Amino acid sequence: MSNRLDDWLEFGTYVSKHIEEYTVPQYGDKGNDRATELTIQDLLKDCEKYIKRFGKVTRERQEQDFYKMAHYICIAWDKWMDADCDGKRH
Repeated sequence: MSNRLDDWLEFGTYVSKHIEEYTVPQYGDKGNDRATELTIQDLLKDCEKYIKRFGKVTRERQEQDFYKMAHYICIAWDKWMDADCDGKRH
């Protein structure tokens, strides 16, 4: 396994924990949360907000912002795949 994949898997573990312990309890799960109603453009705009405040918040807040961006990108990708493939994944 490559070092890059190792890094991704480690990061994914942190994002998974963030989703399960913070996002879902606070906002609900897929189909019953704010993100379900957002467009791909809305999700990417939210990521831009976190990018623009990079370096301007505490380290702990910055860490959470990375997890949020990854989660929003995943949701945007999921919506894009559904729209692009008519629900048929590759």
